[in-house]
Amino acid sequence: MKLKLSEMASIAEIIGAFAIVISLVYVGAQLTQNTQGIRAQSYYNVVSGKNALYRQMAENTELFNTVVQGMAADPPLSSVLDGQRTHLILYAFMNEFETTYLLYKAEAVEEEIWLRDKAQMAGMIGFPGMINWWSLAKQYFHKDFVAEVAATEPILPITYDPSTGKFIQMLPEDGKWFDQP
Repeated sequence: MKLKLSEMASIAEIIGAFAIVISLVYVGAQLTQNTQGIRAQSYYNVVSGKNALYRQMAENTELFNTVVQGMAADPPLSSVLDGQRTHLILYAFMNEFETTYLLYKAEAVEEEIWLRDKAQMAGMIGFPGMINWWSLAKQYFHKDFVAEVAATEPILPITYDPSTGKFIQMLPEDGKWFDQP
């Protein structure tokens, strides 16, 4: 059975169309994997940034005391230097939260990740010193993030109560948040 040239051309077209469809499916799968990789890297970068801040504060008692004292505004910070250190750390924390929010809005991180970070942020924003700082510093942040912070209800943060040996939730005005040297 001999095929005419036009029949062979038709078969070649059909094979070519299948090859194109297979190629498009492959490219789609590669794009999906690439998107997942970019999302994972974005999330990792944000988490790494916050973890570096947490480690820095956990390792440096003086810095931790200064920042918590600045957030609680009780007692007031004793120097401009302590105020600037607190400002930089609070800016860094809020910048990390803003980054997660903007990645969420760009669909680069999942909503669950943003909601977790939002809960952490909500545990910070109710402190008197933090309220004062944010009222001035919000000018440095994306307007949509500023609106998100304004719509976020503060939650009770977690602290450690040495008298009971347990972690507890308490309002900032309920007691000391750090041991003064």
